[in-house]
Parts: sequence; structure tokens; C-alpha cells
Amino acid sequence: MKKWILLVTLIPLYITPVMAEPDLDAASSDACKCLEKPYKAAEENIKQIKQAQASGDMSNIAETQGELMGMLNASTKCFASLSKKYPKIDKNKELQNKVMMMVEEKCPNPATAMMKSQ
Repeated sequence: MKKWILLVTLIPLYITPVMAEPDLDAASSDACKCLEKPYKAAEENIKQIKQAQASGDMSNIAETQGELMGMLNASTKCFASLSKKYPKIDKNKELQNKVMMMVEEKCPNPATAMMKSQ
């Protein structure tokens, strides 16, 4: 009987690591991968807008913004795949906020930095 009680007591201790919090570091790294191309495109877009404003030639702006929208659509699909890969994070706002704070540290939005420097 004592062995049975000991066994019932110890099994949850072995299972607990499996049920632990999802890997927020991996999730934030994956999110940064999703943002890599859109961030790069946004950075280029902002440079082109600044050049166009300086020269007065705004003819290429619509085209570059269209390219940026395509990148954003790809990023949206990438993030949708993350919700499947990390369902616990997808269902928990607190975990989502933690991941986004980590993302801001790992791969800050270049557009935000460029806008602040103006």
C-alpha cells in the first residue's frame, strides 16, 4: 500500500515538466523570423519615402507600398502558423504579452526607431 501511495505521489512530479510553460524564447525567435522580411521592407520603404520627399518625386511610392503590403500578408500567414505551433501561448494573453516584450528586445521594429530619430 505504501508503494502505491508513493507511486501516485511521484507520478505527477515526473509529468509536471511536460506540462510546464511553453518555450517563450523559441516562440519569440520564431516571431522575429516572421517579422524579418517585413521589417527590412519597411526600413527600405521609409528610406525611399524620405528620398522621394527630398526630391519631390513621389512616383515610386505606391509601388514600394504595394510590395510592403505583400510582405505584411506573408508575415500574417507566418504568425498564423505560430498560433498552431504554440497553442498555449495563442490562448493566453499574458503569455502573448511576454512573448511580444521579448520580440521587442530581440528584434525591435526599425520603423519605430527611424520615426523616433526624426
